[in-house]
Amino acid sequence: MKLYDATRAAILGLALGSMSLESYGDDWANYAGDAGDKFGRGLANTSLGWVEMVKGVGIAASHDGPAFIPFGFVKGLGHTLGRTLSGVFDVVTFPIPTAPSSEPVYVWDRFDQETQYGYFDPAKRRSSK
Repeated sequence: MKLYDATRAAILGLALGSMSLESYGDDWANYAGDAGDKFGRGLANTSLGWVEMVKGVGIAASHDGPAFIPFGFVKGLGHTLGRTLSGVFDVVTFPIPTAPSSEPVYVWDRFDQETQYGYFDPAKRRSSK
C-alpha cells in the first residue's frame, strides 16, 4: 500500500511540476529577451555615446542657426556623458530588465530630437525595432 501511495504522489508531483514549467516557459523567454535587449542597448549606448556631440551640434545648427554651434557642442558633451553612463548602467544591471532610461533609446533614433533621460512608458515609446 505504501508503494502505491508513493507512486501516486510521484506521478501527481511530476504532472503538477511539468504544468508549472510550461507556464514559466513564456516568462523565461520574455525575461531572456528583455535582458538581452538591455545588454545590447547598453553596449550600443556605451560605445556610441560620443555621437551625441555630433547630434548636439546638428540640432543647434538646424534649430538656432550657425552661431549656436558652440552651445550645441557643449550640450552634446553633456549628453555624451549621460548616454555613456546610462549605457554602462544598462550593461552592469542587464540581469534586471528595466525600461530604457533615455529617449530616444539609441543615439541614431530620431537624430533631430534632443535626448532626454529618465524612465518612460514603454507603451508610448516609438522604438527602432
